[in-house]
Amino acid sequence: MERPANCGARFSVKLATIKRQVLDDWEHTSEQSRLTALVSVSELTSGSDFGEGVASFTERRAPQFAGLSVDLSVPKGWYR
Repeated sequence: MERPANCGARFSVKLATIKRQVLDDWEHTSEQSRLTALVSVSELTSGSDFGEGVASFTERRAPQFAGLSVDLSVPKGWYR
């Protein structure tokens, strides 16, 4: 499945955040996972790229994201 061209790099950051939470919260309680998710959502929606994404959507134009500055790597040995 190909990613739409207008999704931008932030799509990858959000997907990586979801994957990281699944891996990190594997052995946590649902309440711990919920709190982690709240922090992640807050971080992802507080950046300028989120505002640009909303603005470009409402103005029906292509987004012009500032760029990607997040480490998307998954640490080796996340499994035991």
